[in-house]
Amino acid sequence: MLFSLSVASCKNHDRDSQSAVPVAGPAAPEANQPVEEPAETRRPEFVNIPVVGDDLDRWLFVVQAKKDTKGAWATGSFDAGRNKLTIRTGDVQRFMLHISRIKIDWAKPVILNLDGVNTELRRRESPELHFNRDNHGVWTVLD
Repeated sequence: MLFSLSVASCKNHDRDSQSAVPVAGPAAPEANQPVEEPAETRRPEFVNIPVVGDDLDRWLFVVQAKKDTKGAWATGSFDAGRNKLTIRTGDVQRFMLHISRIKIDWAKPVILNLDGVNTELRRRESPELHFNRDNHGVWTVLD
């Protein structure tokens, strides 16, 4: 039987220390220190996506997001046969409806379903209706 034994030394000498490359990675954060996410995974604080031109078919506009949120969204649809507006919002504080751009039949009752709550929408003089959410989450029309 033949055995081979190799012994290697990993000792740093003064002349080698100047060209030595560290083997260990970055130090781990201490237990109570916050860990920062890598830049490529962080969400931006605010993203502004401008509307190019005046889209005359657009009638729903988010005016203001709730405080301390990353952004807000709103979707809307109009069912002309039922004369019903349906609007869903997420993290919205204020939004605006440009009602002159919607084919509403004001001779019939207009149903507004706002975040799952039905109410009757009454005609106003202004072509724009501004809605605000109060501290209890209730929507009101600003005059």
